[in-house]
Order: sequence, then C-alpha cells, then structure tokens
Amino acid sequence: MRFVYIGIWVLLALIPTIWMSDYILTPIMDRPYHPDYEWFKPSGLIGHGLGIIGSLNMIFGVSIYYLRKRLKLLQHVGRLSTWLRIHIFLCTLGPFYVLLHTTLIVNGIVSISFWSMVIVVLSGFFGRFLYNRIPKSDNGIFLSTSTIQQKISQLETKIIGHTNESVLKEIKLPQFELLLEALLFSLRIKTVKKQIIANVCQACGDEILQNKEINLRGLIDDFLQAQFTLSVRKPFQSYFNYWHVFHLPLAGLMFLIMFVHIVIAVLFGYTWIL
Repeated sequence: MRFVYIGIWVLLALIPTIWMSDYILTPIMDRPYHPDYEWFKPSGLIGHGLGIIGSLNMIFGVSIYYLRKRLKLLQHVGRLSTWLRIHIFLCTLGPFYVLLHTTLIVNGIVSISFWSMVIVVLSGFFGRFLYNRIPKSDNGIFLSTSTIQQKISQLETKIIGHTNESVLKEIKLPQFELLLEALLFSLRIKTVKKQIIANVCQACGDEILQNKEINLRGLIDDFLQAQFTLSVRKPFQSYFNYWHVFHLPLAGLMFLIMFVHIVIAVLFGYTWIL
C-alpha cells in the first residue's frame, strides 16, 4: 500500500513539473518573454492555481488528521496509520505545489513561511520515523509500559513452561535512556534477535524444536520483540514529545504567514479565476 501512495504522489508531482520545466529553467530576466509566462508566473492561471491547490492540500491534510485524533465521533473511522499516510501525502504534495507556484523565486515575508514549510516537511519525516518506533495499539494509541510488561510476563511464563529459567538469562535485552543508543540498537535488532534465537535453540536441543505443539522460535521472537518495544519506548516517546513542541508552532507560523499572503494577494486582485 505504501508504494501505491508513493506512485500516486510521484505521478501528481511529475505532471506539473514536466509541464513547467521549460519555464522554470528559463533565466529569471528572460521569463517575461517566455510564451507561457502569463500561465506559469506566480499570479498566472497555472502558477497561482498550483499555489491555491498546494495550500488547500496542506490545510485539508492537517485538518482531517487533527479531527481524526481529537473527535470521539471519528475514533473508529479507519486506522489512524491510514489517516497519517493521507496527512503525510497531502502535506508533502502541497508544499511541492507551492514550490512550483513560486517558480523557485522566494523573497520578502513569504520566504519565512516558505522556509518554515520546508523545515516542517523535513521534521515531519523525522517525526514519522520516531512515531513508527513507538509501540501502539491497533487504534494508534501508544501502549503503556504496564501493558507491554504484562505481555512480556505472559510470554515469559510460556517459555519457562517449555524450557527452563536459565534460558531467560540468554534472551534479556538492555534498556535505553538515550535516543542515539536506541536508534543504533534498532538498526541491528533483526541481527541480534536472529543470533539469540539461534543460540537458544541450539542449547535447547532437537526434542523441543521438533515438537510441533511448541513453536519455541516464535515464542522467543515475540518475547524479544516485546522487550525491544519496551527498551526503546522511553527515549523514542520522549523525543517524539519534544518533536511536537518544535513541529506544531513552526507549522502554525507557516499557516499564519500563508494566510497573510493570501489576504494580501486577494486585496491586490490576484484572485485566480475570479
């Protein structure tokens, strides 16, 4: 599904880019003499239209995701992860259209909004990275420490029932406080899990491994995954909260200046079709 979103995004971004490429590549001083100048200039039908569509994309993308998270009426309408994908889709395509609207010329007070928009988009990718690594329920709610620990205890009991307590010493993962440590460990968790499972299975012997009623590898893998989510939960969620403090005010500044820009444009008669 992710590749479908990417494919549609690329298609929608390429169409106007290819259409405007000759104009954008024309030197700034020569653009007024370009045959499509009246269409592609920031106040032209196409150029201005892309600015409007891009702005609406961002407004709509932010609004629907915010409402989905806050309104109880929408709590069970689709998975939160799906709404997040739509939010990211619209809030990255929108800025790209705004970039085409500027025809790569950014100055004045609008430049503050533009560069705020760029930083918001880039920080959004980092926020998504952190968000994906925080354990969540199917409804997108962050799991509490007690919920994860309860799952670990249940898996621990099952593993002991099929092996012995000494095995648990071999499958304990470290806890992390710093984001960098959690990031580095998350990059090699698959290798770590594979090595631990191989060592435990070798120590347990063929009798347990060949017992079809006992999926020891699956139990250990689930146990390690639960431990991993607990070990990185604190640093990832802490920095995700810090990220919100940075991301939301910057997005607010971007929208504020964008609305000022729109009001000024309307007052000066740049009302597109109208």
